[in-house]
Amino acid sequence: MLTSSWGALVVTEPGHIKIEQRTELAPNSTEILVKPAAVGVCGTDLEIIDGTIDPNYVNYPVSIGHEWSGTVVSDPSGTFPPGTSIVVEGIVPCWNCQPCHAGNTNVCSNYDEIGFTRDGGASEYVLIPSHQAHRITSGLSLEAATLIEPGAVVYRGLMRTSPIPAARVLIIGDGTIALLSAHLMSLWSPTEIVMLGMSAEQAELARLAGVTRFETNPQTAGGAFDLVVEASGSVQAVPHALKAVHRGGKVLFLGLPPHGATVPLAVDDVVNNDLTLVGSFSYTSDAWTSVVKLFNTGVFHPEFLITHRFPLENWERALEVLRVRKGPRGKVLLLP
Repeated sequence: MLTSSWGALVVTEPGHIKIEQRTELAPNSTEILVKPAAVGVCGTDLEIIDGTIDPNYVNYPVSIGHEWSGTVVSDPSGTFPPGTSIVVEGIVPCWNCQPCHAGNTNVCSNYDEIGFTRDGGASEYVLIPSHQAHRITSGLSLEAATLIEPGAVVYRGLMRTSPIPAARVLIIGDGTIALLSAHLMSLWSPTEIVMLGMSAEQAELARLAGVTRFETNPQTAGGAFDLVVEASGSVQAVPHALKAVHRGGKVLFLGLPPHGATVPLAVDDVVNNDLTLVGSFSYTSDAWTSVVKLFNTGVFHPEFLITHRFPLENWERALEVLRVRKGPRGKVLLLP
């Protein structure tokens, strides 16, 4: 049992966030007590803070942090000795519903996710279900391991499109999901990865991610792509995504627009151009396990993406950097 005072970054209700002092955590026989090492923050965290997220996906009050890694403090089962490096799978499947039985744990009928419906990693200590822990090879960066979560989101989406080797790919957006899309797309050896970004300041991060050509003008980005990945979350990007793909191609929607946002769709063009439109929500347990393996074997190495680090007590500055981009920005980390 942990009884000393410690802090957690908590959204008490939409628009209100603070560090709360807490004094007690006691893992039961199916839980692990973890000390977070690094926590990634993203646009979804801002939606939780602002209250603009779909209310079906959050329970207030909640400590944010769904992209995180840490070390084991106590595991009553003895599976993970104290000090073991782990990354924590956020979605907690029930394993009883039809989607879970089919392997579609991302759409579990009994939605439950760390950092959304239960306390997340932006805390000095966290209790997690033991089956959510995945071992990280000793010596690998726990900061980089925070990117396994968004990496699993991207990997699951890409797998849904059945990528082909030597494809031409357009990625719309230049944030974390877009950059990881380029990084993981290299698994299928594309002939070209073009990124249509919002800011020229992101060009160097894009190059490190494996982007062949970085553009900020849709006209120079070109068209006739085999696969277009919409990773900006902007409804204004959707029409261009549909125009940039060639006949018979695929469009993957990974970006998450504001709740309830709509966009006109010329359905006849979708039919006449034989397009495949793919939406992908979060990740499955299988996708998560695959990305952990890619990370542990050095195939997935996203540390280049980390550009900002802040102590947990400087959370206001971290959120400011996340809201207002000044200069190149990749992943913003809180370090409890």
